[in-house]
Amino acid sequence: MSRAYLPFVEAAQSRVIGFCAAEYSPQNPTPFFLLRACAAPIAYCHAYRQACASSSRALLGFCLLSHQPASGHNQRKVKIMAVYFGGSRHLGNLPIVAQVVTRVLQSQSIHVGCQFGADHQVIMSVPWSRAGSLSVFAVAPNQASAPAPVLQAVTMGASVIYSAGGTSAPIPARYLLRSIAAFQGCTAAVFFQPGHGSLAVARECVRSGVPVFAFNPTAGHKSIPPASIPSVSGQWVRSIFFGQFLCWRWSAPAQLSLF
Repeated sequence: MSRAYLPFVEAAQSRVIGFCAAEYSPQNPTPFFLLRACAAPIAYCHAYRQACASSSRALLGFCLLSHQPASGHNQRKVKIMAVYFGGSRHLGNLPIVAQVVTRVLQSQSIHVGCQFGADHQVIMSVPWSRAGSLSVFAVAPNQASAPAPVLQAVTMGASVIYSAGGTSAPIPARYLLRSIAAFQGCTAAVFFQPGHGSLAVARECVRSGVPVFAFNPTAGHKSIPPASIPSVSGQWVRSIFFGQFLCWRWSAPAQLSLF
């Protein structure tokens, strides 16, 4: 397959995956079968399989874990997956945060850190009625020493994991360790205006095979790609998150090269 077809391949991939992520539910398993049907005709295309590997694996894994038969002895409990959220501690009021959080909560739970800025906005965007779908990972060892965003989560009734970064590492390292603990088992990681610290977390997400998305609007309301994720190969490409939100996605070399 020629490299000239890569933009069309990625566009088609984003549309199919976006549709499936937006429409799938245990009550509406059609997107699950759509992915299974699409897999057969492309099974022999090694280049396309490489291009789709990361994002398709995450979504297909979600469908496989979540799908349950309508009846019979093979029914099993639905496993709800999670999306990790992070971003700048200096993030101002950004309406897209609440919009994305609300959409994700329709089908998945949320993992987030404990700081001001992006973490706090994500916590505040979760309705009190959905607090059970929110898990906050705190560096603080207990509620008494936790910052305001954590106290807000406690008041809401959300799950709070204290000492998520351990207790032996220096404080700066604990924040990274906390974030690594937070994105474990997540189907995707989403960052809002990621800075140096967020990009370090994004690096660990990429190394762990977690798809990374970013929203990076500027003061002029124009979205520019964030700085490159350090120490990993790849680049930011335009994408659609949850079939609805225009964003940036980190694309690894296997997704950029057909051969």
